[in-house]
Amino acid sequence: SLRPSLDPAQARPAAPVCGVQVSVLEPSPMTLPIFVSFWTNEAYSAHASKLAASLKNLQLEFDMIALPDLGDWQANVKHKPRFMIDMLTKHKRPVCWVDADAVVLRGPEALRGLGRFADIASCKLERPGRGSERLGGTLWAAPTVAGCWFLEEWDRRCKTETVWDQRILGDMIDGLGADTTGVRHVELPPAYCYIFDITKQLHPDVEPVIEHHQASRQLRKDR
Repeated sequence: SLRPSLDPAQARPAAPVCGVQVSVLEPSPMTLPIFVSFWTNEAYSAHASKLAASLKNLQLEFDMIALPDLGDWQANVKHKPRFMIDMLTKHKRPVCWVDADAVVLRGPEALRGLGRFADIASCKLERPGRGSERLGGTLWAAPTVAGCWFLEEWDRRCKTETVWDQRILGDMIDGLGADTTGVRHVELPPAYCYIFDITKQLHPDVEPVIEHHQASRQLRKDR
């Protein structure tokens, strides 16, 4: 079941809401997010076209663009939090980041109305004997003070730390229970960041909602 990691009554951090007035950012109670993504490598274009087609097939709103390459794979992926902030500012409603090499296979109903009790939502991969890993391939965010603060802090750390964005994300989410930021995090089911081979092996009975093909594995080998 979906449940907040923190008590929603906790105080929110005093921070700007993605540069937009708070009063215009109240999410509709049962809204679905706008799906957002970017890619910087021409090799991702075909994948992005498949993602767009899958979203159109389900009549889901999306905003996806190609961006200039920032020089290397890590620099590109570390642009994700800033891009999500820009998308929240632009659309003034919840957004859901999905890697460009993913496809959405069925209606993402677990994302409907998350803004009632969450600021951030993500998936975790649990592998026996290997511990857990926070996944950044699917990441939902609300246009709330806490949601924007979280993304701004993630962006700040991505710019100052040498580890990759997903590890910073995991460290931040793991620390939410011990801090006073008031960021409400929800764990999404494995179906929402379903890695085509790993999740299938771990959860053979799970039907994927958002399936990730992780093209970066091959692209990083080719570079």
